[in-house]
Order: sequence, then C-alpha cells, then structure tokens
Amino acid sequence: MKKIISVVLIIVFCACIFGSATADDSIAKGGVWGILVPNISRNTYYASCISGVTKAIEELDPTATYIIAECDNDSTKQLDQMADMIQQNVKAIIAIPWGSSGLISGVTEAKDAGIPVFLVDTPLNDLKNVTSTIVSDNFSAGVIAGEGLTEELPDGGKIVTLMTTGSEAINQRAAGMHSIIDDTKIEVAQDLVLNTGTVEEAMTQVENAILAIPDLKGIFTTGDVFADAAVSALKANGVKKGEIVIVSVDGNAKGCELIEDGWVYSTSAQQTVKMGYDSVVNALAFLDGEKIEDYIELPCLKITKEVLEAGEYEPF
Repeated sequence: MKKIISVVLIIVFCACIFGSATADDSIAKGGVWGILVPNISRNTYYASCISGVTKAIEELDPTATYIIAECDNDSTKQLDQMADMIQQNVKAIIAIPWGSSGLISGVTEAKDAGIPVFLVDTPLNDLKNVTSTIVSDNFSAGVIAGEGLTEELPDGGKIVTLMTTGSEAINQRAAGMHSIIDDTKIEVAQDLVLNTGTVEEAMTQVENAILAIPDLKGIFTTGDVFADAAVSALKANGVKKGEIVIVSVDGNAKGCELIEDGWVYSTSAQQTVKMGYDSVVNALAFLDGEKIEDYIELPCLKITKEVLEAGEYEPF
C-alpha cells in the first residue's frame, strides 16, 4: 500500500513539474512574426505603433524574430507583402492596413493557411477572418476635434477638412467631428482629400484652400503630420498664428510642439504604443488557446496647451 501511495505521489509530482514547464514554455513562443505597416520612416504615428509591437515581442517572446514590411502607402504592395509572409509561414501577422479594403483577400488567405491576423489602428471593412482588431476610438477623436472648433469659433465660420481617403478610421474621425459642429454656425466649405498622403500634397491642398476661401477660419486634419503641413502652408502665405484655427488627431511630438507654439489649438492623442503592445499580448494569448476580444477600442485624450504645460501628457 505504501508503495502504491509512493508511486501515485511521484506521478502527481512529475505531472506538476511537466505542467509547469508547459505553462512556462508556451507553444506560442518562438518563430517569426510578420509586421505590415504603411510607412515608419516618414510617419512618427505608425513608427510609434510599431515600436509597441516590437517592444512586446522582445519582452514577451524573446526567442522569436520579426519581419517588418513597409508598403509606402501602396495597398497593392502591402497585399503582396502579406502574401510573401504567408509563403514564409510566419506564426502571426500584425498589420496596420493602408486603407480599409486592400488586405481583405490577404487576410482570407492567411486564415486558410492557419496564420492569425491582428490589426492595429485601421480596421478593414470586412473583419470576419481577422482574429482581433485594436484601434483608437476614432469617433471620440473627431468629437474632441469638433469641440475644439466650437470652443475657438463660437460665432462659426468656414473650415476645411484635410483627410486621406479609404480608411474607416478616418471616416469615423470625420463623423465624430461632424456630430459636434453640424448644429453650429461652423460650415465645412471644402473637403480636401489626400490621395497620396504626403506632406507635399497636404501643403498644396491647404495653399489652394487659402486662396479659394479668403474668409477661412479653421482646418480639421486627421493626422498631426498634416497639421504640420497646414502650418507650413499658412506661414508661406502670410497667415499669422491664431487667424486660422487648426485641430488635429494623433498627439505626436510635432503636433504638441505646434500646440505649444500657438499654431494648433488641440490634438486628439492616441495611445499608439499601447495599441501595438497589446496586439502582441492578444496574439500570444490566442496562440496559447485563450479566448480574446475580437475588437478593442482605446480612448483618445484631448491635448491642449494647458495639458502640455501641466505635464499631463508625454508625446511620441
């Protein structure tokens, strides 16, 4: 009887040891991650998101490696990059899509190949084959911008919007802004659409708007990089700070600098590093067989000169 008890204890002890080893040596660990991004060399917002991704991989999956592919704002190129990653049989793909539809077929191919896809920042129009999506609450970002316009333009006036096209995230920001200003005396005189998304294109669009709308009072941009371009256009055309109110989205270092200098009134800050980091946390949990949320929204923060002077926000 004592021998039987001893054998049972040994079996239980070994099971505990091997059970612990299995938990520590997660099957999710190791391998190669695929990371897709529109660009990180010219866009600090995307760079900040991806820094969160790589930080999480290096901290939580240190034996793994990763591949980063930039598509230079070309949805066709990004789809080809995803196909290459599928061919390389990466363990998971973390993607910031360029546009809301370009990667839909690629996500389907990835799922068929057994590779989960996790989206950051920009959701696709069709999410049925996406494992999980983590985004900013883009509608709230637009609400914050709309509130800034109404605060600075209580008597109304003509404004323009400066936006890229094809992204549901951008559409939500615009919708949030309109939800605040549409019942006021603020009038959207023109929607400036950026097809290439470059700073040069944004400057040209704003310069044309200044000439076409001499009583222009405000500009809503969907990214701080475009707010910077707008400020350059205003300076080049002799507009003084405060004469045209600018509200923006992102919360990067340049946008905050423009706020401190008085050129931009507010920006809706996104939690970029957390979005990237949490996408990897979710991916590892999924690969370990855990149930995860399929859609997560992180709140945006209203950043004004007062907030910056109080040291309540650290820009990326």
